[in-house]
Amino acid sequence: MNTQPFPTRAAEEAAIARYAAKAARMVRHDWRQAGLSLADAPATEIYDDCRDAAYDVLGDVAGAYDLVDMLLIDVTEAAVTLVMS
Repeated sequence: MNTQPFPTRAAEEAAIARYAAKAARMVRHDWRQAGLSLADAPATEIYDDCRDAAYDVLGDVAGAYDLVDMLLIDVTEAAVTLVMS
């Protein structure tokens, strides 16, 4: 079995960006639905929510590869950057 689902590093980075954007949208939506402000939230809480959303996004697209283990930290950090910017 192929252990690398991405043919190039650029393809992997593009996938991380897509997954992070989806995770960030999920986090923003959840916070809006709860009537909370991300601007007033502690960074640790935003990080935890982004990690949870990234886990869900990666779990949905995992297919034959364990993308959760492979990309969770990268997607989480990219989502945090998107949410906090």
